[in-house]
Amino acid sequence: MSSVKLEKLSLSTGGVHFFVEAEINGRPARLLVDTGASHSVVGNYWIISTGQFNGVTASNAPVIGLASTENSTARRLKISSILIDGRKIPKASLFVVDLSHLNEQYPGRGEIDGLLGSDLLSVMRAEIDLRALRLKF
Repeated sequence: MSSVKLEKLSLSTGGVHFFVEAEINGRPARLLVDTGASHSVVGNYWIISTGQFNGVTASNAPVIGLASTENSTARRLKISSILIDGRKIPKASLFVVDLSHLNEQYPGRGEIDGLLGSDLLSVMRAEIDLRALRLKF
């Protein structure tokens, strides 16, 4: 089992978020670890800034919750690889959604490129160690 350091972001509301650095299709991405998200997603802005347009396909998948401002559908990004700490995550698939509303809530705190949801956390058999601030998998 390997592990990677989690970045802890303390919120003004008293809560916290945890982030992990990843590489998606060879491009760096800062992902919010979100065990409450059923699917992992990447934001529209990340797609634009990394030029990953060719991998995006139409999908009628419903998106409800943090990754959307209201019930909507998402597109899917074709993934050749997702690496976390140099380890490839198998069976990876990401939806593309608008995350601008999340980034507007945390100005100056670094861009949220996507969410690492429970779908990939389960595939990874991940454990979150909050005391050590490590994601083990």
